[in-house]
Amino acid sequence: MPSPSTATPTTRTSQILPVETWTMILEWTIHVPRLFDTACTDASFAQHIGLYDNKVVYRASERQRLILRDVCSAWRVWADSRKNRYIVSTDTGVALETVLNAVRVPLLAKSPKALEIPHDKPSRWRIIDARIHLGSHAICFEHLSLHANKHPLVRRINLALCPRVKEKSEVILCLTAFKHLTYLSLDMRMGAMGRIRWRHLQVSPQSTSTCVVTLPNLRILEYLSDCRTPTTSTFPPSNNPSPTFVLNVPQIEHFYFNGGLPGTRLEFEWLAPFTLRGLKSLVVGVGGTLDIEWSELPNLKELACLNFEPKLLQQIPKMHPLQRVWLFGPWSIETFDALTAGLEAGNGAKLRNVHLRTMEWDRRGKPVPTPREARLGPEGDDEAKVKFCDKVDRLRELYGLKTLDCNGCTRDNPRYEWESGD
Repeated sequence: MPSPSTATPTTRTSQILPVETWTMILEWTIHVPRLFDTACTDASFAQHIGLYDNKVVYRASERQRLILRDVCSAWRVWADSRKNRYIVSTDTGVALETVLNAVRVPLLAKSPKALEIPHDKPSRWRIIDARIHLGSHAICFEHLSLHANKHPLVRRINLALCPRVKEKSEVILCLTAFKHLTYLSLDMRMGAMGRIRWRHLQVSPQSTSTCVVTLPNLRILEYLSDCRTPTTSTFPPSNNPSPTFVLNVPQIEHFYFNGGLPGTRLEFEWLAPFTLRGLKSLVVGVGGTLDIEWSELPNLKELACLNFEPKLLQQIPKMHPLQRVWLFGPWSIETFDALTAGLEAGNGAKLRNVHLRTMEWDRRGKPVPTPREARLGPEGDDEAKVKFCDKVDRLRELYGLKTLDCNGCTRDNPRYEWESGD
């Protein structure tokens, strides 16, 4: 590398990265996955959903920020502008300016001594955590929505609705005030209320009117409801905890649903028709069986099944864009065969990864444990295992299909091999 005294102006210029590039590098250095995400930035939506809002990781990123702060004066200015990104509560001692400049904030503090945040003050908020337990919380959220123009950077809202809230539709309707919302998490589970016991819960009557809530820019939707409703409760079925609203999300691309279904199909009374057809990623956790109709998911690139084995009604069509399938729960050789049955005929030719999260390749390249429904006794079990391994090898060689285990490893490169150095 030439010395500064002999380097030409062109050489010296080429060694200096633009400020925008350095800023991007520093941002990623202290980034906390999912905690500050307002878009699906990962190549895999299923991996994104698998992450939790980890406060431990945030504290580690804060330590990294303090290290970067000591590098030079310019980095110190940048690092100071990123402190207090995540406000967990607004208890006494948190300055108003600090709260208004944060990236992620709660709607309400849980302490009676909390700082009162005036919603008509301009903020830099991008993510709001709103837990609506009481009518007063709902009023607060309504006041926030009335001043949504003061918070133009809001892109994600995590909304937890307790069943005791009288009018869920009115709360949901407030979301329309946030014109640029791209990420919505709706938690309709009974656990959203905290540790309140069922027998102490009084349910307010629901309105019979239905409102349509349109969120034109929403790309990511998470919807969590209870898989089953206690027999002593007076709540409606778990897939329809609040039939008083319908979500219209024409631009949705990534959908995570965890709850109960009235049948074996992806049908929702609270979701506008044809929404599923535009999905690129679908992550589902249900309490029973789910029928997968590929014609209903013509643009799907990734499918993840959390705690059940899907029922595939037909082969993947020839031109279907499906690339990745995650089976986080039980699976059988029959399901694996159904996914790959059409490859030789050119069906599902874009399928590249099948993740079997309840399996692990051993050092001999055999599956441990044996797939759930292939256990037909010692001889049948071994025979099924051999056939499965032969098919995995053939699909990899002919079609480039990777069959990954819980460690993300393939049969030809299991975890044991690179751990032991063999």
